[in-house]
Amino acid sequence: MAATSSAMHHAAPPPAPTVPPPPAQAPPLQDLPLRIAGPPASIDEALRSVAGSGPALVIVDEREATAQEQLVSHARAASTFSDVTIHRSRLSPLGVSALVQAARSLAEELPAARVHDLLPRIETSIRCFAVLSTVSKLRDPNPSLLQHMRSWWPTTRFLVEAGGTVHRFRPQSTTDPLGSPSAGTPSVLLVAGEDGAVQNERTGRIVRGLGAASAMAKQIPAHTWWGTKPIAEYCLAPLDLHGIITGHSAEARHWHCPWCRESTSAHPCRLCGGQTEQEDTP
Repeated sequence: MAATSSAMHHAAPPPAPTVPPPPAQAPPLQDLPLRIAGPPASIDEALRSVAGSGPALVIVDEREATAQEQLVSHARAASTFSDVTIHRSRLSPLGVSALVQAARSLAEELPAARVHDLLPRIETSIRCFAVLSTVSKLRDPNPSLLQHMRSWWPTTRFLVEAGGTVHRFRPQSTTDPLGSPSAGTPSVLLVAGEDGAVQNERTGRIVRGLGAASAMAKQIPAHTWWGTKPIAEYCLAPLDLHGIITGHSAEARHWHCPWCRESTSAHPCRLCGGQTEQEDTP
């Protein structure tokens, strides 16, 4: 009888199933730069505002918020990245441009939520002025009856501060209607509205009256935010934001947002709308 082998031959085990790697997680919001945009005037501008892979902050004019936010909403619906937040500003168009520039400077150094937290404080540090020939359609501030009557005189000029007061502005007067400048953070005076406005005597008087360190020309689209087209428009903005940042850090308590993992002082979080945990930031 033929000998048989006792060795047992086993079939090779089937190959292990290939498991696809898990999808890469989106980076946390604090690892993405915050993009800042001003008020959109068209759907194309709104699309550019929200385009990109990081969170976007759009600063809109409070008076035109409904129309401008609608443009942002339409653009957001067409975008692949929907993390868009809006800040409503009460500043003039020139003031909004200064706020946008300040926010962009902060976004280069600070987390996105901290930029959101600082915006209201920066906005209150910006002052907006205009030289007008009439106050008949002025809404902010409210002019007096006498000032309305003086608007009928073609040579009358008014110096108006948003949220402040209306002054009669006499080109040949040696008295500054703004009074003596106050000591504080060094500021720059942005000027818009007429050619050579930075160099003329009117701007010089306003620079002295406000104690601005310098003046700078700025181009903005035509508007009637002041009720009528201004002869000249001015904005006093802080040159150094360090004092505002340190002051806010010292006064505000910060929390960790469980949704976007950002440190914020707002309830809810201004960046994502999440409710914040009641724990101090280490």
